[in-house]
Amino acid sequence: MATASCSSFVDTASTLTNYARLGLATQNELPNILRKLLLIKEPPHLLEAHLNNNSYLSRNLKAHEWNIISTVRTNQYDEFDVPLMYKIIRNLNLVPSPTQGWDSPTPPLSTEITEGDDIERIRRIRNELVHRGNTNVQDPELANYFSVFKDLASRLEISLMLSNREFVSKMENAETCCIDNDAQQLYIRRLKELAENETQLVKSVTKVQKDLASLGSKITCDVSKLTGEIDEIKLEHMEVIPKNIRGKGINISYVLSREWNHHIMGSTIPVKIYQRNSFRIAFIHSRIFMSTIRMILCFGKL
Repeated sequence: MATASCSSFVDTASTLTNYARLGLATQNELPNILRKLLLIKEPPHLLEAHLNNNSYLSRNLKAHEWNIISTVRTNQYDEFDVPLMYKIIRNLNLVPSPTQGWDSPTPPLSTEITEGDDIERIRRIRNELVHRGNTNVQDPELANYFSVFKDLASRLEISLMLSNREFVSKMENAETCCIDNDAQQLYIRRLKELAENETQLVKSVTKVQKDLASLGSKITCDVSKLTGEIDEIKLEHMEVIPKNIRGKGINISYVLSREWNHHIMGSTIPVKIYQRNSFRIAFIHSRIFMSTIRMILCFGKL
């Protein structure tokens, strides 16, 4: 495994080892920076209450994320990954927004160096490396990545008022320490697993969205059909109302009154039709209401 006591000699011949170094930074050092930030800005014992009171997070966190959150009181933020921590930091407004806003199409510029900019950098670089695919990392590329890592680490040390080089020294170690073959394969395997898991998650979400779209289309069709039935019932109402009083503002109480029966020569047939149709309309409205509830519940599971 990577240790601080190892020689700081960088094996420039091994592009695969360079890739493993990026895996070490992505899986250990970058997440640890966010965990430290959360410990300072969001005490673990307050997290669950704040999430439940947040209108966006309370509705949009996934079941597996709530499972991780449930460990916060005992394990603090040790189990939290970068995507979840980014989501919490962003939506609880724990740092100012990045200069270009969260999740902007354009990455932060080199001159954009606020806390929010660096949180955005961590997320973007992490995602870039996880889904990189190419395991060959040349020395200049490695040096560029670690230059960015050390710069943001230094800035966050200052903004979080931490001891000098608390983050930077760990980045330097990840860049230069010896990595044996077992450790190299471990970091590379974990990067591959992260990429596969996230790709599968995207596919699962896409499938659920398609299923919901199909369900929504079916419910819309059903509602349209039920609305048509209501129109037909209203037409039947009109057929039992004498032509000479149509459109005179007749209301239900009048239709069901003795005066209405008397007006149509004592016949109770129209009244029975009206009563039956009123029940049918109420029943159809209840079906439309239940269809709407089904759709809301289904979207709530996404």
